[in-house]
Amino acid sequence: EAEAAHASGDTEEALDLYARAVAAEPTSAVAWQGRTLLLAAKSRYEDALDCTGGWTASLPDDPSAWYYRGCALEAAGRYDDAIGAYEQAIDLMEAQGAGSATAERARSHVAGCKEIIEAYHFLSSIAPETRAQDAEEYARLTALPILDFRFEQRTLRITFDGPPTNYPPGG
Repeated sequence: EAEAAHASGDTEEALDLYARAVAAEPTSAVAWQGRTLLLAAKSRYEDALDCTGGWTASLPDDPSAWYYRGCALEAAGRYDDAIGAYEQAIDLMEAQGAGSATAERARSHVAGCKEIIEAYHFLSSIAPETRAQDAEEYARLTALPILDFRFEQRTLRITFDGPPTNYPPGG
């Protein structure tokens, strides 16, 4: 029923039906997954995170629960926690001898989260005197949404939603 409601465009009805399915059968991985994916698709990451919390509590040995928890944590910007969830999914998949493609996706997510953490540490390590020297430009840039980034050999290249800029100026 929930899948039919979603297919007809009634996402809220589908979410309600999935919630009822989970309440009636807490070990239904299909219901947990459907609800989690719909919440994430609606950018309701905290709700998706709550949902995966229930999923992992109800089915702690389900690698999919941990994989999707990692996805929700990553979407919420909680990269360290996401790494832990992805690693739990990988461990469960390896222990169960299943899911090699999903395990590879999880490993890719772990690498991406680690790259984001490293880039963040690099960005936050910009000397305070450099930030103070160009405080207005630093504030303007860091307030813009990040569209993409690359961090290679201690060089951070960020594509912001704005005109191309070098920071610090002349850098």
